[in-house]
Amino acid sequence: MQRRDNQEFHPLFPIWHIPCQLHDRDLLRKPVNWRPASSFVGLGVLSTNHYVEGGGAGPDGNPKEWYVTTANFYRQIRNFRIDITATNQGAYVAALHYQIAQATSLSNVDFIVSTEPGTTQQAIFTENGSGGVMSDLTFTGGNFGIYGGNQQFTAQRLKFTNCKTAVQLIWDWGWMWKNIEITGSATGFKLMSEDSVPRTGSIMVIDSIFRDTDTALLTFPATAEKGRGTTGITLDNVAFEEVRNAVADNEGKVYLAGSVLSVDTWAIGPVYFDISQRDYTLGMDFTTKRESTLLADQSTSLPKAPFFERQKPQYEAIPASKFVHMKDHAKGDGVTDDTAAFQSVLSQYASSDNIIFVDAGSYILTDTITIPVGAKIVGEGWSQLVAFGPNFQDERNPRPLVRVGNDGDHGDVEIQDLLFTTKGPTAGAVLVEWNIKATCSGCAGMWDSHVRIGGATGTELTSTECPAITSGVNDDGCKSGSLMMHITRSASAYMENVWLWTADHDIDDPDLQDDNNTLIQTSVYSARGLLVESTEATWLYGTSSEHAVYYQYNFYKAQKVFAGMIQTESPYYQPTPMPPAPFESAVGIFSGDPNYERCPHGSPGCDASWALRIIESSEIYIAGAGLYSWFTTYTQECIATRSCQNSMIQLEGNNGRVRIHNLISIGATNMIISDGTQVTSEANLAVDYHPYWSQITVVDPIHNTGAQRLIKQGLHTRNEDKCSVPPDVRVPGGRNPTDLPLVDIGGEADHGYFTLVNGSPYNWILTYNHSYQMDQWKWHDVPAGESVQCEWQFAESFNRFDDKGEAFYTLEGTNKTFQIWARYYQDDPDNEFHLHVLYDGLETKDVPKGTSLDYPSRGGIGDMRAINWVLTGSETEGFWSSHKPPIAWMSSILHIIGDRKLKHVCMPGSHDAGMSKLDGHTQFSNEGNTLTQYLNVYDQLRRGSRYFDVRPAIGNGGKYLTGHYGYIDILEIGWQGGNGESIQEIVDGINRFTAENPELIIINLDLTLDTDNGYKPFNDEQWSKTFDLFEGVTHRRGGLQGDLSEKKMNEYIGNGQACVIIIASGGPTRPDKGIYSTRQFPRYDSYSNTDQIDTMAADQIAKLKGNRNLVPNDGERKDIFHVFSWTLTLTRVFERTIADQSIELGYDPLFWRGYHSFTPFSYPSVLYMDFIGSAEQDTKTLEKTTGEVTAMAMAVNMQIASQNCYVGGGSIEPKKPESPVAHQPTPGSASPPLRPCLISLTSATLLIPLVFFYSCIF
Repeated sequence: MQRRDNQEFHPLFPIWHIPCQLHDRDLLRKPVNWRPASSFVGLGVLSTNHYVEGGGAGPDGNPKEWYVTTANFYRQIRNFRIDITATNQGAYVAALHYQIAQATSLSNVDFIVSTEPGTTQQAIFTENGSGGVMSDLTFTGGNFGIYGGNQQFTAQRLKFTNCKTAVQLIWDWGWMWKNIEITGSATGFKLMSEDSVPRTGSIMVIDSIFRDTDTALLTFPATAEKGRGTTGITLDNVAFEEVRNAVADNEGKVYLAGSVLSVDTWAIGPVYFDISQRDYTLGMDFTTKRESTLLADQSTSLPKAPFFERQKPQYEAIPASKFVHMKDHAKGDGVTDDTAAFQSVLSQYASSDNIIFVDAGSYILTDTITIPVGAKIVGEGWSQLVAFGPNFQDERNPRPLVRVGNDGDHGDVEIQDLLFTTKGPTAGAVLVEWNIKATCSGCAGMWDSHVRIGGATGTELTSTECPAITSGVNDDGCKSGSLMMHITRSASAYMENVWLWTADHDIDDPDLQDDNNTLIQTSVYSARGLLVESTEATWLYGTSSEHAVYYQYNFYKAQKVFAGMIQTESPYYQPTPMPPAPFESAVGIFSGDPNYERCPHGSPGCDASWALRIIESSEIYIAGAGLYSWFTTYTQECIATRSCQNSMIQLEGNNGRVRIHNLISIGATNMIISDGTQVTSEANLAVDYHPYWSQITVVDPIHNTGAQRLIKQGLHTRNEDKCSVPPDVRVPGGRNPTDLPLVDIGGEADHGYFTLVNGSPYNWILTYNHSYQMDQWKWHDVPAGESVQCEWQFAESFNRFDDKGEAFYTLEGTNKTFQIWARYYQDDPDNEFHLHVLYDGLETKDVPKGTSLDYPSRGGIGDMRAINWVLTGSETEGFWSSHKPPIAWMSSILHIIGDRKLKHVCMPGSHDAGMSKLDGHTQFSNEGNTLTQYLNVYDQLRRGSRYFDVRPAIGNGGKYLTGHYGYIDILEIGWQGGNGESIQEIVDGINRFTAENPELIIINLDLTLDTDNGYKPFNDEQWSKTFDLFEGVTHRRGGLQGDLSEKKMNEYIGNGQACVIIIASGGPTRPDKGIYSTRQFPRYDSYSNTDQIDTMAADQIAKLKGNRNLVPNDGERKDIFHVFSWTLTLTRVFERTIADQSIELGYDPLFWRGYHSFTPFSYPSVLYMDFIGSAEQDTKTLEKTTGEVTAMAMAVNMQIASQNCYVGGGSIEPKKPESPVAHQPTPGSASPPLRPCLISLTSATLLIPLVFFYSCIF
């Protein structure tokens, strides 16, 4: 047998034998049983590679093997049954050692492994490589089903039964798992290396189910900290049956409980729902809609219909007489022109009754061949169709090598196991042009077929003819491809395992006696990779495109595409030359070519090829993308600095539903350029070691097209002057409080922040800014509907009497003004710095004009606390400030919110509302770790809260109380916590409040515990007694039907009377009495389970953006009552209290981080908090608390929500200025220049840096 390294066909000798497998590299059999003897020990009964004993390091730096793992191309294994149960249970025997790269497939194999408790047997050991597709496999028993790692992989239709661990990924960058069934495992996916270093980049599990499994996914602890290796996880359309933990880490934290039963979509990692803003989630669920034509029938228990897929046809039932051998008609000898003969066979035998069998060989084609509708074609060992001759040499007049159907054809076609390649200069060759539109899903398909340009002996495109030069350009003889594949506009296609490769190295070993192949590099040029213009359903499973000059993937005006997983590499020679060289004259020949005019060196797309372009497209779903740039003109120093090229992905002018999951990039400065907005690799750096990959779990920019969609759909009913696009602004970012043990060490506070929250429709313009003896006095313009955190700091001095700062503001377009002063007073007994708000030219409903309000510094550890000042309203409406907002704030703005649905109104909410006192507690419970409020429910109501989390508990000998409890499994400590207000006290407080204030109140009863009897949840009798008590609440509203959050505010309190809605998670509810099941009040409510404020904030904002898109379009709208859980989990019980975290760390960022994230299309229903009204820890009575959160909720309702015509209601719009004049901002200001109202009527995804004057948007 002859070994050839590196596994590519010679045009003249298409079949090789490979010693490491001891079979042809195509292992294609009828189902065959392999059962090794009990004496067998080895990496695999079947192996695709072999380690050289004592061989040292190979060319890739890893231990030397016969085949370089990332270049171990062109392998197929299918139709086997491998049973290793008889082998040694403790010898770590594997059925298959699978170490492969692109153009490889493993399918239709059953792995039978021991179910003995102590077995070490495993089905597949795959320690590295760069795959690849595996599909239609079953795994029974074993310590592992699959163990190992790979750069990227597509796995489909895999079934694991009784494996201890179905899959352990010790490393990867990206891996899509689709249609996976795991039953009876301790762990489904273990995403952990053996050396405790996080090395698993990302994983997407889609259309899959876990049954009878303890933990579906087990990972290292997730963190939002950059470079720490958190694995990006996406679960899309996944069900859980008898699963304890859906996602957990090895330290015991549960990110998703198995009790959820199913998820539509769930993710951990960086998310971009607004392309201009990176958010991060430690576990969020959200919904993602799918284009119906891409789906299979809904015949499963999954939450939604799965994406369609089709197993590769094998024609087992077709008699041999129906197979037409190509070599009965053509030569396939790599010399003879087979064009006419090949076409004749296709034309004559393309019918449903025949299979055209293209015998192994190289078929020279000097002109286009057309595959007719109805053809079924099977290659033998990747039979080669070779473009050759002058017809393919004109880059300005490209010509297809293979045309699949003619333009406009409808019908079926099936192609498999072919290689489309070239010989010599063929700069005008389009290797595959796909025109056919399938008559049914997957009826026009291609499997295990690839494009190869250069790199192989006989192509005249190897390192000999086309050396890897580092200056200049090889001659035109090395230009050998115009476009590797084109799926045209009217076509539809199903592709599975298709690799488009322009050679970067020689793949035939020049010395077959030497076990070291150095993979000699070559500079071969092809202009384009894959161009998809199709608007019909198209599926791309396990596809790759590498080393084209302009782009690897280009979705241009395309629609209805599912692609996963895709993989690219940029040409190693770039930027020598820079694109479009050496195809300068061919730019624009195909639709969607990049524009290289005014393309300076180093700018996006000018220094190297685009990995992925999605232009003016919609309904594009990418389930995993590994995009790599390894070189700058054959040098690799750029990897560590991510400077091998500028940008990988270009998104431009798309029309919605362009979604990318589990995006991995290596070597580029920017992962994405979206209509000019950069998403940097540095911001998403996953690891701080080679190869420094960056990872984004979700790119789903649903909030980038909202304004344009609403405008376009609303112009027929309203004048554009009434519905302008809101501003897109950039404001200075705030700082989170320091993460130190929260121990007040005393001393003066000489530093802090002042957050200005603009809830008005006017820009606040900084007109004067002066300070004396202050190190920091930074103030900025504040755009309408925005918040800005401004920093101040007094200089060190022995004499502070004359230290001062002053900042003057005007509300643009009005005569309203206010001032901010900083002062130090010698006679202040508290020796504090003071900030004042002087209402010099401003009168509000709570503060008379000319009043000066004093705000002593709040200090905090590191002097990081802030004063938060909110102003909302307008000249026509009047103004409210955060000094003293109305107690009955809903009623005070009912003319604005009355015609809005309840779920479109923003309100403060109280977490664990009853826990303002401790009335009995367990051994380790105290006020610091148990209380969540300072005010009782009555005073929380007066401080503005309208949504109450009430947790009924039975304790203290049968009393009905509220409780705050948790189970601690460390040292079997068990339940810990305490009781708070009694149910009767809460009922009395509600009644007292509603007697005075006609407001809407929502009481959510959940998380019940009978602490007198083993901490059991309430039974129906106990629920009923609870409901008896709550029937004492006056102003209940009974008999309501349907979704309570869908009803308008006027339906609840429009009659001038208060209304109380009570919802309960259990028990025999009483809707006729106003006590409803939570099923009648759907809501999104997910806390972040972290003690880190920056992590919590990013997580909550991501959840808001991913689940709230208030637009008229039914297909795009995400509209559910949303609880914005601004709460931290107490974990450092010996260092902090709940109040430490909630007030010192969590409170201030709500006003700059939270408010800044709210948009007219995405704002919360509830600002859900601990310690409502308490801005400082000594503010434990109503008189000492603040109205800042209430004023912020009013600002959301009056300014932000009023801009969205879809939610309805009134507005606070100012009068239109007669002649708006652009404002020149103060130096250092963040406010963009004002311009007249402009409306984009294009369908492009645009970020609009404009400021507008009017109230709402369609």
